[in-house]
Amino acid sequence: MIRGILGIDPGLDGGLVLLGHDRQVIKRWVMPVLEDRTSVKKRDTGKIKTTVKRNIDICAYAEIMLTHREQIEYVILEQVSARPDQGVSGMFKFGFTAGIIEGVLAALKIPYLKVAPVTWTKELHKDMNPNYFITMEAKERSRHVAKTLFPEVDLRENQRCKNMHDGLVDGILLAEYGLRKHSLGAL
Repeated sequence: MIRGILGIDPGLDGGLVLLGHDRQVIKRWVMPVLEDRTSVKKRDTGKIKTTVKRNIDICAYAEIMLTHREQIEYVILEQVSARPDQGVSGMFKFGFTAGIIEGVLAALKIPYLKVAPVTWTKELHKDMNPNYFITMEAKERSRHVAKTLFPEVDLRENQRCKNMHDGLVDGILLAEYGLRKHSLGAL
């Protein structure tokens, strides 16, 4: 059985990537979510308004961890924190999702390390050309690093998508960060 480091980008648009010590992707998942659609007819206009609430699919996430825990040597989990542009309910939901992710890891006794985004991005972006890099936004820099380090890995959500999935990009880079730390004996 091939074992490796699992990188987890928490959040409803997150991703999980299990990377072997040979830097080959063993398995990858987009964060499983459930959508709850509610339609309400407005009294005054008669128009129907549909809202969609997304939540982590706890059972599907737990099943992934349970099924693959023997292959997971260690997890690198991106540490979440409040952002000024995010509202109170959005931040609560983000924290709730991160708590579920961490709780399942703890319940299954899967060792993990929480790493701040600034820490792992600083490590992985350091070898890139700073003149070229300075004009890019953070997500674009991460996509560039992922393409450079893993040129043959398809990080799209599915084959119909044109662009890389940001959650899978961060997941593979978190796993790469973990492999680097592991090779230095830091994990």
